[in-house]
Amino acid sequence: MKYLFNFLNNNKRVYSHGKKYVIAFDQGTTSTRTIIFDHEGEIVNISQKELTQHYPQSGWVEHNAEDIYNDQLETFHKVLEDSKIHPEEIVSIGITNQRETTVVWDRNTGKPIHNAIVWLDKRTTEICEDLKQKGLTNYVKENTGLVIDAYFSGTKLKWILDNVEGAREKATANQLCFGTIDSWLIYKFTNGKKHVTDHTNASRTLIYNIKNLDWDETLLKALDIPKSILPSVQQSSSNFGNITYNGVEIPIYGVAGDQQASLFGQGGFKSGIAKNTYGTGCFMLLNIGKEQVVSKKGLLTTLTCSLENEPINYALEGSVFVGGASIKWLRDNMQLIEKASDTEEICKSIPPLKDIYVVPAFAGLGAPYWDSKAKGSIYGMTLDTGKNELIKATVEALAYQTRDVIGAMIEDSGKEMKTLKVDGGASANNYLMQFQSDILNVEVDRPKMIEVTAFGAALLAGIKANFWTKENVENLRKVDTIFKSEMKPKVRNKKYKGWLNAVDKTKTTSKTKLIDKTLRFSVLDRNKQLKKITSKKFDLIVIGGGVTGAGIALDASSRGLKVCLIDKNDFASGTSNKSTKLIHGGLRYLKQLEIGLVRESGSERAIVHKLAPHLVLPEKMLLPLIEGGTYGKMMTSIGLKVYDMLANVGGVDKRRMLNKADTFEKEPLLDKKTVLGSGYYAEYRTDDARLTIELLKKAAEFGATIINYCEMESIIYDSNSKIESLNCLEHNTGKKINIRGRNYVSAAGPWVDKIRKKDNSINHKYLHLTKGVHIVFPHEKLPIQQSVYFDVEDGRMIFAIPRGRCTYVGTTDTNYSGDLNRVVATKEDAEYLIKAANNTFPNVNLTLEDVESNWAGLRPLIHEEEKDPSELSRKDEIFISDSGLISIAGGKLTGYRKMAHRVIDTVLKTLPEKGKRSLKNR
Repeated sequence: MKYLFNFLNNNKRVYSHGKKYVIAFDQGTTSTRTIIFDHEGEIVNISQKELTQHYPQSGWVEHNAEDIYNDQLETFHKVLEDSKIHPEEIVSIGITNQRETTVVWDRNTGKPIHNAIVWLDKRTTEICEDLKQKGLTNYVKENTGLVIDAYFSGTKLKWILDNVEGAREKATANQLCFGTIDSWLIYKFTNGKKHVTDHTNASRTLIYNIKNLDWDETLLKALDIPKSILPSVQQSSSNFGNITYNGVEIPIYGVAGDQQASLFGQGGFKSGIAKNTYGTGCFMLLNIGKEQVVSKKGLLTTLTCSLENEPINYALEGSVFVGGASIKWLRDNMQLIEKASDTEEICKSIPPLKDIYVVPAFAGLGAPYWDSKAKGSIYGMTLDTGKNELIKATVEALAYQTRDVIGAMIEDSGKEMKTLKVDGGASANNYLMQFQSDILNVEVDRPKMIEVTAFGAALLAGIKANFWTKENVENLRKVDTIFKSEMKPKVRNKKYKGWLNAVDKTKTTSKTKLIDKTLRFSVLDRNKQLKKITSKKFDLIVIGGGVTGAGIALDASSRGLKVCLIDKNDFASGTSNKSTKLIHGGLRYLKQLEIGLVRESGSERAIVHKLAPHLVLPEKMLLPLIEGGTYGKMMTSIGLKVYDMLANVGGVDKRRMLNKADTFEKEPLLDKKTVLGSGYYAEYRTDDARLTIELLKKAAEFGATIINYCEMESIIYDSNSKIESLNCLEHNTGKKINIRGRNYVSAAGPWVDKIRKKDNSINHKYLHLTKGVHIVFPHEKLPIQQSVYFDVEDGRMIFAIPRGRCTYVGTTDTNYSGDLNRVVATKEDAEYLIKAANNTFPNVNLTLEDVESNWAGLRPLIHEEEKDPSELSRKDEIFISDSGLISIAGGKLTGYRKMAHRVIDTVLKTLPEKGKRSLKNR
């Protein structure tokens, strides 16, 4: 027969309704097929060959790539021979394939260097974990549309390069090719002339950027994959080269991954069209149009089949792990049915179910729950429950799971769906399709021809060859049945609510909530805590396990925020373990005219004393009045009186002015020649480290996750330069972990500026570090009976405090610029304090040999130009960077509660109104 044709403006051939055909190669996970379609979209013939599965280890799945090519070649030849169709009658060929399955072959020989690693294979889990620890989770989601999972090709490719001898060297030398199954078949059928793929397959590799439609340099670098081994990417309907058969060249004009090909075969090239393939699992795709949507519901974003000279469209994709496999379970494992088709009549033969649900989480829960550890469950059984009820509940579970995914798609995309197009084996079940329509409240459209995946590939090839047009698709796709919802809204809502309750009981995350409440603030639960911080996204991450960080964690967790606190060392091992052990400061604030701080410190120490009377105890202090000293009698009297008034000091704690005799009765070792009298007033002392630990324990009771020996190493930012996560080093194991949060607070004390530098947020306000030095003497060497607070010639204040069998002497106003991780008292520090003590207590004659021990800590004050450390304000300040990092610095032990309040109030300002309301309701 002569070929009838016309020429369009682009000089492409348009074929008549004559005897012409399009071939589809359908290469799947379990079989390889070649299908011939005629111009009416009808199947002329099929040739199929089963594919051998290889399982080298548990969790590993491989195919022999040479077998795949040979099987495809064999079925191609056989279907032509059986159909007695001449190759010149074939217009073009389309290829659809199992996605993600990875092949690497030698560019020169065309031989694979390893078996193909199948999409089901889980060997690259550790590589995926490493990517997550690098903080790439959100980057992958935003730029590839996927999640970091062994499912996708990129990590499989890295595994081959890392584990096959000589592979990486060959890859660097441009001697290797990588491809998914489509690329491999094209390369082989074109005799090595074409190393290409299409948009749909590239978008499933984890290394293809679906925003700019190119291989992603960031991910290639993270996986150490040379770009030279990657195929070129082109439209799904375009020229992929020619196959030569008996001297006739047949063009490959269409390529698409199986699920996108199915969507195209269902006419899903328009925005708003969704399809569900009911196979072993269920795969749903919704065309969302020209704008990418980053799912908030655990769905994937992928590229739809693309045509030349037309814009790219995106699709949301969700998968149900167990679909038709649950029917197979009924047949093979439970032996409740003889064949799958029996389920339809069984479902129709019994009344509607009452609160019976089967959640077939045999391989975990897929989208939108993503709970791989969930187990299959049955809920609502009574003595009346029989095998037919279990069968019906299992069938209905397919529809419920589909609604879960479709609902997430609608919420993510904002697009309403009027029709769900269906295919796959279970779509032949009329009861299931009617129930699907009922539970979704949309029409369910089932086509007559169920080979829509192969048909989609054929359409792509036929459209490129002008054998068909897009407008032909609706006519070619013949409808078998349209199922319309018949269920009343009240019944639908009740049934779906029951399903959601069953799923919630099945999820391991629900059980985790119970586990979280019982997590102990103990090393015994450390592994559980580490697992939690790497799997959760927190409302707030606090860096710093001192008293300020502990206060923030307690304040936040008690308000209902999900909190994680980390410290690179042990808790309270920095400033909060090396303070003066006094909750004081009022006199210094008064001297600096910081009236607000005097009032705040007084009220705060009273509150802390009331909250923890076992940890915060009154401590009477003696302030000697020395001839020529800083504090005169009149000034001291007025100052202490104002101090009592502002700090709300009353009763026995109120200040008293003592004459000389009373002063020496309190402390006989003072210098009788210079001391004129004294002020006698009350401060409070505490075990600062123990106070910090108690705060952390209380925060843990409110659900906070508290981890020590976990050091923040780097900050990961999103595309808007906002903090996305923290990369940390867990020192006990040496493992790197990634922690994600919505808000980040640095309460790292002296290390605050180091973190701000990592965040590039240092400005004109920065820390001025001063060192507090304390030396300890045996009490017999400095046998004072009263705590004394005294000044020296250079204006600095010194304290001497008896405590059991020892007495310690210290000061807090020494400038410091050394190593933050090793702060020590020097010989010069000790000599300075010894001199001050000997001058104040002239009869003791202390020497360096009398020093029993010492400690030193840093005070992070806010820098002020040309001010001496003793003149610097002790007021705390909050710094907020453009990235969202909130840093708190300055202040003293006394004000940890107020500092925490101010920080959390700052955090709450960043929350949306909905988030604030939810906290109020907790």
